[in-house]
Amino acid sequence: FEGVDSSTLTGDSFGACGRYGMSIVKGSDSNTVSASHSDRNVDKGFYISTSSRLNRLTAVTANNQSVGIFIDGTDSNAVENSVINSNSAYGIYLASTANYNLVSGNIINSNSSIGLFLNSGTFNTFKSNSVDTNGASGSGDQQGGIILGSGSGNIISGNTARWNYNRNYHFYSASDTNLVVGNTAANATLYGFSISASRLNSFLQNTADSNATYQIYITGASYGETFVKNNILPSP
Repeated sequence: FEGVDSSTLTGDSFGACGRYGMSIVKGSDSNTVSASHSDRNVDKGFYISTSSRLNRLTAVTANNQSVGIFIDGTDSNAVENSVINSNSAYGIYLASTANYNLVSGNIINSNSSIGLFLNSGTFNTFKSNSVDTNGASGSGDQQGGIILGSGSGNIISGNTARWNYNRNYHFYSASDTNLVVGNTAANATLYGFSISASRLNSFLQNTADSNATYQIYITGASYGETFVKNNILPSP
């Protein structure tokens, strides 16, 4: 879609394309892509670019490319009830001040670096996603389940992240004032929740269970974090 508004695409497949499977670009607004499949594309499965708003991806699958779904510096889009597995870098990647987006009800498993990554953005909502076994080939901050870098004022709610490499949830590089409520972090190779160089985040009624090293780890001049009524269970 290039400069296309209020259109619907349903039940299509995009495979082995040169760069993107399907793109929504150049001010394409209020479109819906549903029950469609992207597989084995060179770069990104589904791509929504700057200035394209109010688009919805629902019940799509995005497997076996570099990035399953990429939202690049745009706002008010939704990814819902989709399956994003086995991509060689990221499952879902929101970049360059992506704001007011919704990522809800997705299965995001076995992506090589990060399952769900916000790299700069505010007022996004990540809720009720299942994010497991991501990060086998990542390193440092680029490894784990749900990760925010320079992301502030976001809501992380009701997600389950398990068996991710390094950490299940990670907030770094001035990821401030986020609300993290009702999530589960279990069986990470290092940390359940980790916070680095970030401040004033609120963690309410989360469960951290059987993560290998620490259930909650705070480092790198972080301060002002709030923890209320969380369930913190020991490492095995």
